Amino acid sequence: MHGYYERVAVRLKQAGYSFLRGGKGSHEIWTNGIRNQTVSHNMPSRHMANEIMKQAGIGCRF
Repeated sequence: MHGYYERVAVRLKQAGYSFLRGGKGSHEIWTNGIRNQTVSHNMPSRHMANEIMKQAGIGCRF
C-alpha cells in the first residue's frame, strides 16, 4: 500500500469522484464532474490525506 492512497481513493469513489487521467510524476487527476482533485500515489502522511479530503469537499478525516 502506498501510504494513505488506497484509503483516499475509496473515499473519493464513495463521494462520486472517478479517475480522470494521470498527472505529472506520481499524481492522478480525479473528478466528480464539477471539481477536479489532484491525488498523489506517494501519500505518506495523514496530513496530506486530510488536506486532499478537505480540498475535495469531503468531511472524512484520517
